[in-house]
Amino acid sequence: TPGQVVLLGLYNAQRLDGEPQGDVISYTRETRPQHGPGDDNHTPGSAENGPTYVKIVLLRGRLQGALLIGETNLEETFENLILDGIDVSHLGASILEPEHINGLDLEDYFD
Repeated sequence: TPGQVVLLGLYNAQRLDGEPQGDVISYTRETRPQHGPGDDNHTPGSAENGPTYVKIVLLRGRLQGALLIGETNLEETFENLILDGIDVSHLGASILEPEHINGLDLEDYFD
């Protein structure tokens, strides 16, 4: 089973129908386990930890919503990005994998 499901903000782009087509962007990431169920050597949010699915919705570069399934460890970061309205357009799809963003730790924005 995928575990937890977290719905944040306008996770399905609801109420964004009237926005210009190029202003609303969504990115998705899906991971699947690569090791057996008895393998305890895993990192939260990684494919080894079970399947995960992440979808985010941006409006003019600002996160509006997110759908998170499985152990992603992105809940707090995405919630803060939605609440603070920070422009993350320069990150593109790499925002789905913050541990790989050229030395940038998104959680540092919120400490």
